[in-house]
Amino acid sequence: MTMAPLIIFCFLILSGDYLAVSVFRCKFGEITPFTFCIIPLIAYIFGLLNILHIGAYAVCFFAAGAYIVGTVFLYKRRDFSLLKNGFYEYTFVTFLIVGTLALWGDYGQLASGYDDIGHWQDCVKTMICIDDFYANPIGHSTFGTYPPFMALIQYVIQVLQMSVFGTEFCEWINIYIYHMFTFSLFLPVMGIISKKAKWTNYMIWVGIIIILPTILFQRVFASTMIDPFMSVAAGVMFFLIAKRKEFRCSNIILCALIPGIAITKDLGLLFAAFGAAFLLYCSVKEKSRCGIIPLIGTVVAKISWNEVIRINHAVDAKPNSVNWYNYVLALLGEYGDLEEYKIQCVSNYRRALFDKTAFIGNSFLKVDISFFVLFAVMLLTFLLWYMKMKRRGKQGYLLANLIFYCAMLVTFLFGLGGVYMDKFVYTEAVSLASYTRYVNTLVNVLLVELVLFYLTDSSIPSSRIAVITLGVLLIIAPINNIFSYITRAYPRTQHEARKDADLFAQEIVENCNDGANVYLVSQRDRGWDYLVIKFMSRPSICLQSIVGDDYNWSFVKEDDPNDIYVKEMSLERWSNELFEEDMYDYVAISKVDSYFQETFISIFMNIDNVLPHSIYRVNRERRLLEPVYVRAEK
Repeated sequence: MTMAPLIIFCFLILSGDYLAVSVFRCKFGEITPFTFCIIPLIAYIFGLLNILHIGAYAVCFFAAGAYIVGTVFLYKRRDFSLLKNGFYEYTFVTFLIVGTLALWGDYGQLASGYDDIGHWQDCVKTMICIDDFYANPIGHSTFGTYPPFMALIQYVIQVLQMSVFGTEFCEWINIYIYHMFTFSLFLPVMGIISKKAKWTNYMIWVGIIIILPTILFQRVFASTMIDPFMSVAAGVMFFLIAKRKEFRCSNIILCALIPGIAITKDLGLLFAAFGAAFLLYCSVKEKSRCGIIPLIGTVVAKISWNEVIRINHAVDAKPNSVNWYNYVLALLGEYGDLEEYKIQCVSNYRRALFDKTAFIGNSFLKVDISFFVLFAVMLLTFLLWYMKMKRRGKQGYLLANLIFYCAMLVTFLFGLGGVYMDKFVYTEAVSLASYTRYVNTLVNVLLVELVLFYLTDSSIPSSRIAVITLGVLLIIAPINNIFSYITRAYPRTQHEARKDADLFAQEIVENCNDGANVYLVSQRDRGWDYLVIKFMSRPSICLQSIVGDDYNWSFVKEDDPNDIYVKEMSLERWSNELFEEDMYDYVAISKVDSYFQETFISIFMNIDNVLPHSIYRVNRERRLLEPVYVRAEK
């Protein structure tokens, strides 16, 4: 591991502020979110032109141009004090401090969650391997239809550090970029706070902002899962729209942020659409045209990504479309000929808002609160805040903000049920898989807004309120997770958790031909081996153990409807897959059990039993699996 990616990161990110300070006399932080957003958008445009790798170098070219133009302006003005005035700021010092602390916590981290390895990190590596969007089927991405906004900025920095410094793919820098991107969204607000608060109080508010996303997303310090970032981005978006007159660069930030949110995740389109509509409403009220650009950008971003999906015939694990007519009837109790599990899914979903709870707290204090109650309390708080601001004549667009958010919330809650009914496999549909995470995203949008409104209100007594707020957050924050981050426990536990699968991935790469198709078997495994080995063996090996919704790495005698991670498989059926279909070159055995030994041992050549971590070549002529590598037993 080297610091090469950090050098590239700093070179790119600071270029926007250097230009803004030198040419437009801005302060550091006023334009930083725009710089973060414009990098993936530039890469996205080049990706649409089928020259994605050129996009990374184009970003570097633009960054270099920013430094040159800024230096020329400084030279012509003979006023180098602009740099001092622009960078000698609380926000710049804060950025350096937080960046250093994040480097301490992130350095050496590995992708450690199922979603991180299965997509959020894997998609970046896929694009590097194929020089194209991961929607391209040659990348064998499990979720090829997911939008690429965050992945593109990670891709740009990975490509540049690998090209310039000759280093290898670096997992920790993806996590670092994710954290710094999320933090950068708050920098314009911090600039306002720094003008009103003492240094000590200001740093307390910074601590509050850092801790804030952990309240609802406890693993945010060890993950690149997009939901926390997207909720923060949407909360900042709504806040900047409502109070953009107080931020000189708010319009230019929104022009990049709103389209970016639209291609962050499918749900991001909902946030971007309502954000663009809110901004357009404000612009019409002010007889301004600034609201039309983000709206056009959002439409173009979404249509273009849909076109990428169409051209590549991309599919993901949930390819079905939603039958909204049947869904509405089901909500009303008219089930017709719906499958039994869909009926159960809709029935569960109708109760979920009241039955499901948000988990807040840690091992010392655990709080479960109904989502209905949580939304009611937060919406009431927002309404009371609006009434307070109205009495002071500073209500601005707060009421419109609340209305647009409520409309977005209703649309989300309605649509999510249809997605569960028609786009999730039966076990996930009935259990409403990831419901808490999805709804937490909407909760966090409002939470971020409320905190930012609170922080920028000049009537708040900073010292007392800052300490109280920080104390409350520390009580309900996941202290054990924060402690693990500070003490660098995450890299240690991640390396230990992945050690075995990483080693087997290396053995597969070393013992199989480049580009070979490998069938992985990992009995009684819930996908960890498959995801890690697929991720680590790119681009040398094509690991194919998922076909559509079928998970093919764990075999059982009879299919279990309650376990989607096992596959009913007989000797005859597996033999046909291996020897009659010209698809697989090797079989890699990660874990075995008694059923596998007893059922399939006859097609293995010259062995009495199948050992874990063994690799076999598929011999179609002899209909046998020939040993290639067997790890010595300890």
